[in-house]
Amino acid sequence: MTRNRNTILLAFVAAGLGALLLYSPVLLQVQSFFTSRPSNLKGVSTPGWAMLETVRVLALGFGAGNAALGAVVIAAGGALFAVGLASYARLNLVALALFLAPVAVIFAGAAVARGTFYPRFLFALAGFGVLIGVRGVLVAADWVERRLRPRAIGEARSERLGTALMACAILLSCASLAKLYRLPKQDFVGAERHIESNRAPGESVAVAGAAITAYRDYLHHDWPQVKTAAELNGMRSSHAVWLVYTFPRYLARSAPEVMAIAKHECQDAPEFRGTLGDGDIVVCRLKALR
Repeated sequence: MTRNRNTILLAFVAAGLGALLLYSPVLLQVQSFFTSRPSNLKGVSTPGWAMLETVRVLALGFGAGNAALGAVVIAAGGALFAVGLASYARLNLVALALFLAPVAVIFAGAAVARGTFYPRFLFALAGFGVLIGVRGVLVAADWVERRLRPRAIGEARSERLGTALMACAILLSCASLAKLYRLPKQDFVGAERHIESNRAPGESVAVAGAAITAYRDYLHHDWPQVKTAAELNGMRSSHAVWLVYTFPRYLARSAPEVMAIAKHECQDAPEFRGTLGDGDIVVCRLKALR
């Protein structure tokens, strides 16, 4: 047993050193980014927002008309996850601590570095979440089986019920993903097509905030980025301007004057939906000021 433990420990150490070696060419760049470039979104992208955003995206997979179903499924999944946590805590507290320690490290690192937090920070730990969730399903199935068939004995007692529950979970996940993947992460192309199909000759396009990267670097438009009201109003002095933006809560920080104009004049503007929270693409036609 001691030899096996030493082998496992050596494997973890070797994997850690190998990962460190592979990441070594960019470690200084990562360190510089997180310690030398403070984010102006510290009060916006908080851990609380990240948790709510995770739940929102999970519910989105069931469609806008199935919010109740999404809430029930998420609540049931949360309950089974809690059962899995409790089971691991009774079975092997050290193993559970190893599962959860990276979560604490990531939260602490995000707080100390830039002060922002996003759901993607925890994607690498999804495997641990699956292990805990599956454990919860099997333990719950065993609990139900004990009460339905108290005379049954052996580990195979809850095998069929546990398998059935896992099959249901997989089917629900597939149904959710089928609807979720009908939407792009952000529909920059849909917004682009709408503008090109509807703008009149002589009307220009202005891009605000984070949308500039997609339209300049990927869709190769030379649409100018506007950061102030003076820049935007200068463009619309003699003709209408199509304003494209996304992430309004970020835009309110980086270009508050532009966001103020958008709030006032773009209330009924079409929004091109995506799965990224607050990332719908807004397309607004601003009338000429003359």
